[in-house]
Amino acid sequence: MQVWDPSVGLHFTPGSENAESYGGIVTALQDQIVAAGGTAKGYPYSYAGIIAAIQDLTFAATDPPNANVGPQPPGGNVIIDGSGQPNWIVTEPPNDGQLWFDTRQGRMMIAYNSQWYQTNGADGVPIVTDDGTPPATSNIIIGQFWYRTDTDALYIFAGVYTLPGGGTTTDPSIPGATPVWLQVTVSAADYIQTTANLPLAGVTLSASGDLPPPDPTNFAYQQDANLWFLECLEALDASSTLNTIAFGETAPANPLVGKLWYDTSDLEMSIWYVDPNDTGTEGQWVPITASYSFISGISNLNTLLNTEIAARTTAVMNLTTIFTDIKNAVIASTDYASLKSALLSALSTV
Repeated sequence: MQVWDPSVGLHFTPGSENAESYGGIVTALQDQIVAAGGTAKGYPYSYAGIIAAIQDLTFAATDPPNANVGPQPPGGNVIIDGSGQPNWIVTEPPNDGQLWFDTRQGRMMIAYNSQWYQTNGADGVPIVTDDGTPPATSNIIIGQFWYRTDTDALYIFAGVYTLPGGGTTTDPSIPGATPVWLQVTVSAADYIQTTANLPLAGVTLSASGDLPPPDPTNFAYQQDANLWFLECLEALDASSTLNTIAFGETAPANPLVGKLWYDTSDLEMSIWYVDPNDTGTEGQWVPITASYSFISGISNLNTLLNTEIAARTTAVMNLTTIFTDIKNAVIASTDYASLKSALLSALSTV
């Protein structure tokens, strides 16, 4: 009782009501026949029905698991529609676990949920050759790659075949059908991203003045833009005079705004300036440095200032002495006549 796990009526549900009779045994055998890939029949609920079910179960268990070999899976047919296109029509869905070896591709398939799946996964291994001869095989799957080592070119098969008398087809069984290989890349440079194959998008360029115009017939990739930018820089460097400074006693002729000139006579740097608000002038040289040295002038000013300070200091000291003498004369005087004489004597030194 501890290991009893009945599976009565898993596929034949009416048998689940007969679990305690011969019907439960017959239904359990029917479930096993279906699980083994066989076709269960309607057996009577008796010893005769049990015996017949056991015999069918033995046949289903010993028979090979429906392994099919051929160019197309079992349980269907190719039907050509009104437009001449082949369509695969399924007449009997495969059972789970059913095997089929595809002779066109050389691959083993297994059925699951009414679909065929490759047992070893989608390998997708490309065919590699060292020359331009296409791979000599008729079992080509859609999406198969072919790589040529001599030209670094990559091809892909999209399921199209050419016919000897002209035209194309998708049916490889037609005599003389030759697979069409579509070239994906021209060389290794096509699938290695560089400036030579990086396309420009939404760019419209034009040149003016001394800049060279871009070539519209050869201006599609980043490399083309880089070369054109370099040409523009070289043209600007050759035509522009703003990056040089003129030296001499005479100003340069026909200067551009921003041109620098160092006057070797006056030792002065000037810049050519045009006032945008003054339409009556063509421009002028404006000094941006002064050649006069302020050091000697400041030194002379300091000398004069120090002399003035010394003179004023001496005058203040003399005035202090006078006031001291007047004070002493006032204190020492005994009459008006002597005070007057002392004051006149002190003031005479001012």
